[in-house]
Amino acid sequence: MSAEIKFVNLMDIDITLETLDGVLMTLKSPPIKQPLPKVSHEIIKIDHIGGMPYEVRFKSRVKHLPDPEENTVYLVSGMISEVAERNDVLTPSEVGALKDKNNKIRAYKKLVRYTRGKTERI
Repeated sequence: MSAEIKFVNLMDIDITLETLDGVLMTLKSPPIKQPLPKVSHEIIKIDHIGGMPYEVRFKSRVKHLPDPEENTVYLVSGMISEVAERNDVLTPSEVGALKDKNNKIRAYKKLVRYTRGKTERI
């Protein structure tokens, strides 16, 4: 028997997930006083193109991301998930999401984890 997974929303919006069984679960955004995860950047180059200045930034690490907890999955933005490179940090996928007549997402049906290396099951 597999353990029940706890989903924790670390995004600034409420999100609804639809499980394979069709069960809908709404995850509220964290309280305003709780700092949300964010990516810190290092500027590695400043240049210009066509008269416009631009910066090249290196996404170095994620701040305010809780430590891993057993049987817990943290839901974050794609950029946070990509930089974190942790098995327990996922992002809702817009692909296949349930949308209303105004094309607003009502429920996510799939989660994504970004990685540049070896993957492991949660």
